Amino acid sequence: IAYQTAYLKANYPIEFMTAVMNGFRERAEKVAAVIAECRRLGIEVRAPDIQKSHALFGVETDANDVPEAIRFGLAAIKNVGEGAIEAIATVRDGGEEPGPFRSLDDFCRRVDLRTVNKRVVESLIKANAVGSLGTPSALLEALDGALENGQRHQRDVAAGQSTLFDLFAVPTESGVSFLDGGEEIPRRERLRWEKELIGLYLSEHPLGDIEGVLPDYVTAYTGDLAEESDQAKVTLGGILISSRRIVTRAGSTMLVATLEDLQGSVEVVVFPKVFEQTANSWADDSIVLVTGRIDRRDDAPQILCEAVHQWDDAVQMGPVGFGVERDRLLAARGCRRRCERQPERAHGVWAGSSGGPREAVAVAPPPPVALAIDEPIGAPEPAEEPPAPVDAVPIQSSPEASTATVSVSIGEEVATDRLLGAIESVKIALAGRPGPLPVVLTISVAGATRQVRLPDRVAWDERLGDALRRAADVPLSVELSSGAAAESRLA
Repeated sequence: IAYQTAYLKANYPIEFMTAVMNGFRERAEKVAAVIAECRRLGIEVRAPDIQKSHALFGVETDANDVPEAIRFGLAAIKNVGEGAIEAIATVRDGGEEPGPFRSLDDFCRRVDLRTVNKRVVESLIKANAVGSLGTPSALLEALDGALENGQRHQRDVAAGQSTLFDLFAVPTESGVSFLDGGEEIPRRERLRWEKELIGLYLSEHPLGDIEGVLPDYVTAYTGDLAEESDQAKVTLGGILISSRRIVTRAGSTMLVATLEDLQGSVEVVVFPKVFEQTANSWADDSIVLVTGRIDRRDDAPQILCEAVHQWDDAVQMGPVGFGVERDRLLAARGCRRRCERQPERAHGVWAGSSGGPREAVAVAPPPPVALAIDEPIGAPEPAEEPPAPVDAVPIQSSPEASTATVSVSIGEEVATDRLLGAIESVKIALAGRPGPLPVVLTISVAGATRQVRLPDRVAWDERLGDALRRAADVPLSVELSSGAAAESRLA
């Protein structure tokens, strides 16, 4: 069987892929995978069309009867049943007036409106199956009038009556009348209709506009997760397809969302503490960047979310600024979790095993020890101060951490490809100088200035600037400013 299917796919690719789609027509995710394979093979998959489509997927040929594309079937559209499809195909391919539908009014006059009702026609329009007769906005605006005229015509025909128009009508031209006008439907709304009614994105993907810049912000795609190790940390970018809230036994709220990118979809689990801080970021149909760990306890990998950013916010920060902000947020939350896991201890020791209740046991103070003093008690005689070491640095006073901030500014002339490495070098150099003062980093990307508070605190001295410049190997300035001024700039 494998040999036979491989032979058919190699020699009759359009016919073979059409048969595969019909086999999976009840499963939208499988059809989407087959369409992706068709695109890889260079096979065109055309949208459903009331002028050409039948119930199932079909093969379309050119003028020489050579297969050239696959046409979507009308049965794939939600709310369009077999009865409605049969009514459309019957009057189009036979009946008293066979031929293509010339306008929306002509369509509503000819099809049986008891079967093809308003809901069916709306679904056909939103799925772009009536695109040959007009734009979606114009067709939706004219739908009520067309249905009313069609119903009146069909009632008159059923009663054996003819209108003056029927008596004196001249033969109509066979051309199609295209209905234009109305407000243009936003692209995101049109794609949402397509996804809702067909179950997949057929004409284009909502991430198509950012496909070129998305790699600057993500570290993996959903198609790469199978190759990543368990608990590996990744950043994915995509659109939120759906989400559901879950109330835990403790009464907290968590979220499970489905994120779809250009290669597939993955389930994202947001635990209560992260969801409490990011609840406003999980609206359906929004484009987000999710950072988290891969979890493989189930058959399909999941992402345990640690941070989420709206796409528009990330673009405003730029790739480098987004990376800094993401790392700062993850470091802050990681520190908070470590602090929360650290048990509170009092002076003394814990009694009992680790599994049972713990009680503090008082520790007796050590007994006093008498010391013999050979010299008489009195004020010591003044002595000369020993010389300081050659490499000693005078201790400089610095303001309290609450009233001062170390400001580090990287020059605007630094190229973007060097900026990220310089930031990492600055962070490493600061980590080696722990102290009480917070640090604010200022960077410029694409003409926009961004200030970020770094997670590390540092000790101030006059040589700090030279040390950071040597570590980063780029022009930068370091100054000690008041806390109020730094806070105002961050605000």
